Amino acid sequence: MSKQIKSLLLAFQFFTRIPIPMLIDFEGDTLKRGTLYLPFIGAVLGGLLYLFGLSVIYIFPPMIAASLTLCFCVYLTGGLHLDGLLDTADGVYSQRTGSEMLRIITDSRIGAFGAIVGILMLLLKFSLFYALFDKNLFSGLIILPMIWSRFVLIITIITQPYYSEEDGIGGLYAGMTQIHIYITFALALSLSGLVWLISPVTFFNYASLICAMLASNLLVMYLVARQLKKQLGGLTGDNYGAINELCEIASLLVLVAILNII
Repeated sequence: MSKQIKSLLLAFQFFTRIPIPMLIDFEGDTLKRGTLYLPFIGAVLGGLLYLFGLSVIYIFPPMIAASLTLCFCVYLTGGLHLDGLLDTADGVYSQRTGSEMLRIITDSRIGAFGAIVGILMLLLKFSLFYALFDKNLFSGLIILPMIWSRFVLIITIITQPYYSEEDGIGGLYAGMTQIHIYITFALALSLSGLVWLISPVTFFNYASLICAMLASNLLVMYLVARQLKKQLGGLTGDNYGAINELCEIASLLVLVAILNII
């Protein structure tokens, strides 16, 4: 098995709950290479979400279809990024700094702040799915937030400082450079080009949608990373997951807003 295929399979194994034909032994360098496939993994997740949404909307009314789609969305990733968001919320709202904040983030128990933020984010995501179903706007465009949120995750990993006191997965990405951003950008752009083939909007509106998603994601990444660097001094693996989850929601907000306008 080639290194790239092994890296891709390990990335699917780590970042999703999609069954793969074999169990890949965890190796840091292998996962590091596999992370470059995150936009592709996002496209697969988005494609499955799209097919699932098409299926349930023909059987159930919009509210139930939105609930089932949200459940399926969480299942596909095993709640990996959502868990990072809950842990990060506990740390940020604790008003602690440095090692004290890290202790709260790495605590496996969910605190009150994490629970509140988690509930609010799930409600928001549900309402966005419901808006798409209720106004008959659900389409292959649902794939785009999954692609571009994960591209911005790559940018976050490469451009934002890792919190050196944490001995976690995030430390494996040391050594990744801007060339990896260019590679994943080309991949995300190519995948978005394929999505356009099943898109119900014009090319101009489609390009505008992607630009708006990317801009919103970069803004979310900047604001969250700035706060974390101020309180913690760097980012952790949980923080990466939190940023991915927030970028995904920001992209969905942009998607619903633009489709509602045009």
